[in-house]
Amino acid sequence: MAQLRTTSKGQLAKYTAGLLSVVGSSMNSRTGIKAGIKTVIIKNNDKNKQVLKKYSQLASSSSTERAALDLILETTSGLVAIGAIDKPKDKGNKGDIAEGILAAAIAARFVNKNQPIDSSKVKEIISSLSTKNGKVVEKSFPSPNKNPKIKDTVQFYLSLAESNMKFFLDQSSWDSYSDLFDAAAKYANGQTITKWSKLLYENNQENVIDVISDGVGDQKGTKVDVKVKVDGKATNVNISLKADDVKQFGQVGGSEFEKQITLWNKLAGIDVSELEDDYTNLLKKKKVEKAVYLVYDYVSNKMNTMLKNKRTKTTLLNNLGSGIQKFATSGEENVTLVQLAGGAAKVYDFGKVMGAIQNLDLKVKIIDSSGKPRMIIEDKDEESFLEVRVKAEGKPDGSTYIRNYIEKGKLLTSLIATSA
Repeated sequence: MAQLRTTSKGQLAKYTAGLLSVVGSSMNSRTGIKAGIKTVIIKNNDKNKQVLKKYSQLASSSSTERAALDLILETTSGLVAIGAIDKPKDKGNKGDIAEGILAAAIAARFVNKNQPIDSSKVKEIISSLSTKNGKVVEKSFPSPNKNPKIKDTVQFYLSLAESNMKFFLDQSSWDSYSDLFDAAAKYANGQTITKWSKLLYENNQENVIDVISDGVGDQKGTKVDVKVKVDGKATNVNISLKADDVKQFGQVGGSEFEKQITLWNKLAGIDVSELEDDYTNLLKKKKVEKAVYLVYDYVSNKMNTMLKNKRTKTTLLNNLGSGIQKFATSGEENVTLVQLAGGAAKVYDFGKVMGAIQNLDLKVKIIDSSGKPRMIIEDKDEESFLEVRVKAEGKPDGSTYIRNYIEKGKLLTSLIATSA
């Protein structure tokens, strides 16, 4: 089995859930884990718990994953670098596990309507869950009201891929996910859930509160990862979740020219159809990245020209505002992006974009990133508002698959994000 240090750049995060699970089992049950030719047992101490917490944070970004691999754990037979540990067979997905944790936190807040919760309350909910088919957990919890004669019912529903459900229910790795538990509790104590909790606590009615996270359902048809219904009716709690400090909120994948048409028309209302012949000719010559660069450069020049004229600037800013909302919410109403990172919860309201963007003085530039274009839309002080970058992946047939990632910049974050 290959060691973690052999992981390709940008791929380490996908092993985080599996690693934390096997290391947690070693710490709690003294089971051996492979580290090259050695088998080691990880000590169950506070120092190791802090190392794993730091690893979880560092491994989430390609720029810090090497530092994550160099972190040292104490074993019963000496020290071992995390990079020397063998890759876990079962990977899990931290983002999907985070969905379950956030859903459990919201359920815990509705069970304890009249008081804030902490991570221990979230863990109480998860500890009570079990699954029969490995993919779905369902459980109802009583929820007291201000009137002691009335009780609501909180119905918790979670579906995950079997491997992710296994890690979600595995208590041995919870210490390593303490930042997610803390962040989820902070969101559940925030304005939106608190407002609903107070209303349902004081309304003198019996209500059924559904907390739903359908991780194996129609993920292509919706941006919503966690939602809440009351008496079968939708609320404004529709969460698109990001675990760790992830900038991306939209993407268009595929090397076909139609994908470039879709990307730029949806994001900025810009028609790139006149580039089709040149793009196709470059594809024929297997110059995929150069073909994409051609389009990005064209769009960059087009945007800068539009930004110099008052009328066309207004048109472009309106199109960008609308495009950002479309990619962030898929056109669904009341969708909020929630980001859990470093023990904190940040809430993005993309409904604010249209108003905020009108006051910006923007410009566009292209940066060459190893032969691939990276577009940066920034203000006059060069603070990034929005970025669009390209990731190229080789396919087994020798062709190249392109992903266009749409990412929020610091300026966009400052305009539409608040801490829960």
